[in-house]
Amino acid sequence: MSRQHLPGLDFWRALLLLGGLFVHGVMLHPDLVILQMVAFASSGFRMAAFFTIAGYLAERSLRHREPSRWLQARTIRIGIPAVFGVLTISPTIWWLTHDPREIADERARLIFDWHHLWFLYGLMIYQAAAFVIVRHISRRTIRRGLVTIRRQGQTKVSLMLTMLMLVLIAVTTAGVIVLVPAPYAPMSLHLRLIFGYLPLYLFGMALSASPSLCRTMLVDARQPALFLLALAGVYALWRLILTPMIPSGSRPQIEVAIEIIYGAICPAAAVLLVMRSALRIKRHSTLVAKLCAASFTIYVLHYPLIYVAHAIASRVAWSPLLEYGLAVVGVGLIAFAFHGVVVARHPLLALLINGQVLRRRSGGDRRPPDRAPA
Repeated sequence: MSRQHLPGLDFWRALLLLGGLFVHGVMLHPDLVILQMVAFASSGFRMAAFFTIAGYLAERSLRHREPSRWLQARTIRIGIPAVFGVLTISPTIWWLTHDPREIADERARLIFDWHHLWFLYGLMIYQAAAFVIVRHISRRTIRRGLVTIRRQGQTKVSLMLTMLMLVLIAVTTAGVIVLVPAPYAPMSLHLRLIFGYLPLYLFGMALSASPSLCRTMLVDARQPALFLLALAGVYALWRLILTPMIPSGSRPQIEVAIEIIYGAICPAAAVLLVMRSALRIKRHSTLVAKLCAASFTIYVLHYPLIYVAHAIASRVAWSPLLEYGLAVVGVGLIAFAFHGVVVARHPLLALLINGQVLRRRSGGDRRPPDRAPA
């Protein structure tokens, strides 16, 4: 497979990152059923597809670079924004949301939390796993493994991915509940996603390494699409009809169990549809290219900006859905403009926020990054 640029992967990677605005905007009015369904739907595919694409691109890159240098470069590129975000954005969020009058709650709220940046730490773990595989497992063994996987067919491979994710998510969740102190539990629960999505990152690498496996897994879109439609119908039945019949005291526990199961059984099917679409896109417009380049900045900065938007919007009595829409769009536009005017032109900010070193043009100007770093 050639090393040609695949614009569809950039498009979907940016789209999945920008989807974080719609998901995290739900915290403005978490009691609205329609916004709850937005967040729930996202948990079934968004970050799972993102990590699969990341794995696909990682294998393509590793094929042409020495593994140690690749790991070093990727760790710096991902690690700098990860550390910078926790040290600066996290305290900003704490300052925007804390209430000095709520002393008990204040003790349980961490000043340094990874919030929406947990996926960067997941990527660093995944990259280390990719390095170990490439460095310590022979190519012949890897090829044999890929052939064995391909022979299982789309349905069996999807089922194996689902079961593996379900086990990893359930075990990690149980471990966090039992072992982690209460103040650190909300932050630590992201570990269930980090470890649960590792198989999808490796699956993305496998798709890139084996064109025949890729064709086998992506040739048929009907089965994964029908499976996801059936799950959507079951969830709608539960949320709109059965939930009102359940005593209010029992709903939270049931919702948590459903979220864990749903988050494990949906991604495998959803990922197939996303990858099928991504690899079929051959070009995109200039505006989409600019959004792709700015998507990482928008994602890193949007979380505290949503809190600011809510503080401003709460002074006006208007529809919660209108506030949600205006906040998401407004925050996205502000972060997009900030990337183009500031981040893309200042080397230090480009390094701290995007993990990128700006290249110089012939005239001495800094050249903005072409694509998001993750």
